[in-house]
Parts: sequence; structure tokens; C-alpha cells
Amino acid sequence: MPITRKQFAIGIDPKTEEWMRKINGFLAERKDEAFTGEELREHYEPTLVELLSDTERKIIQQPSVQADAFHFLPDERFAFDLALEKLEELKVTVKHIIRGTEYYVYRRSLEGVL
Repeated sequence: MPITRKQFAIGIDPKTEEWMRKINGFLAERKDEAFTGEELREHYEPTLVELLSDTERKIIQQPSVQADAFHFLPDERFAFDLALEKLEELKVTVKHIIRGTEYYVYRRSLEGVL
């Protein structure tokens, strides 16, 4: 599957671009707050559950299991993590490490970048 020249220049694929747009939009709506990567993943995790098999859904619903939908969808997890990295690299978000935890905050729109 071909990618655009902009995607090539940035080093992303369509799935990563989709995550970049989702994360940037979420942060843009909450400009006065900073979120950890885990909080961002938790926000999107319910929509990913729809992509799981019935067996996988049952597994993550067990209280003793420490897994989420990203655990069963490694391609989504990789694209999500790369999206966070690229958003910071492109200075679209700002990341600060506070007491060992990475927080992300909105800086500017992706328009003109992608």
C-alpha cells in the first residue's frame, strides 16, 4: 500500500497518521489539561474493543487480567506510540516528564503539517 510523500518525509504510515489526528484533536479540545500516554490510551481503548474477538473481549473483562485492547492489537499500540513520538517531534504537542511520568499537552494544530 503506497503512502503519501508527506507521510514518507515524516516517517509514518496511514494508521499512525490517523492516531496523530485523533490524539491532536483530543488534546486540542482540552488545552488546559495535560495527559499521560496511559490516560490517552485509556481514552481510546473502548473503541478498540470492537476490533477484538469474543475470546479476547472476555479475557480483558476479567478483573484479574492486566491487559487492554492494545495488548491484543500490537499494530495499533505501535502506531499509537509512534504517533505520540511524531507529534512531539513535529512540535505539535509538548511532552514533559514530571516525577517520572510523561505528560502530553496540545501546542498547535496538525494543519499544514500533514
